[in-house]
Amino acid sequence: MEKKDALVIVLQSGGAFAAKEQLMRIAEEEGDQGLVRIVALLSGAELTQLTTDSDLTCPSLVHGLLTPEKFAEVFRRVGTKWKEAAEPTCRPETLRSFQEELNQFFSAHIILTDDLQRRIELLKAVLNNRLGVEALVFAVINEKEFHEFMEGGGHAASLGDWQEVVDIVATYLPEQWAEFKAIATEVLSGRDLHSFVQGCAEDIYGMAVEASGAAPEEAREKEPELFTPLP
Repeated sequence: MEKKDALVIVLQSGGAFAAKEQLMRIAEEEGDQGLVRIVALLSGAELTQLTTDSDLTCPSLVHGLLTPEKFAEVFRRVGTKWKEAAEPTCRPETLRSFQEELNQFFSAHIILTDDLQRRIELLKAVLNNRLGVEALVFAVINEKEFHEFMEGGGHAASLGDWQEVVDIVATYLPEQWAEFKAIATEVLSGRDLHSFVQGCAEDIYGMAVEASGAAPEEAREKEPELFTPLP
């Protein structure tokens, strides 16, 4: 507990970068098992801060240590700064940035995990959330290859991006894949895409506010964005 408490103090006073340096020192002293013990004690909000600005090119030290339950906790906070989604005047480019952020959230955690069973368990933990499958559709439906991907049965034509993530769902999680297909088919066959995207973003923001236990404006101040989109 002492090292965990010290890490939290560093996180609160020095931010994510200083805390990551602290984690590296713990890893040098105690190895992966020491890190696993400490990560298991951290809250969802603390883990969210530790994964700030991480993506496929710059993974967080925490990525490979999250249990499925902790991963689900971080997912619940992914939309903390999406207040604009609740506004009727929310611009399409703003919504697109939210989609890219969530796309990076899935990719940075799932693709960087080599263990197939772990990938499945992480995805299942999030997709079992009431907004999980809808959020995954939201994250990828505007990708330019999405129509061809769905026509191909959900099997990835490329690796290292969102297709690989959804391919795992299609191959190993039949119940969630059926729900994914149903939502995507409904949207692609006539439902207003903009309304779907804005509705999802608003729901994900609401989930984050609920998870933070704060009023919307306070929640925006408490937690940073999770990921910086790739250029």
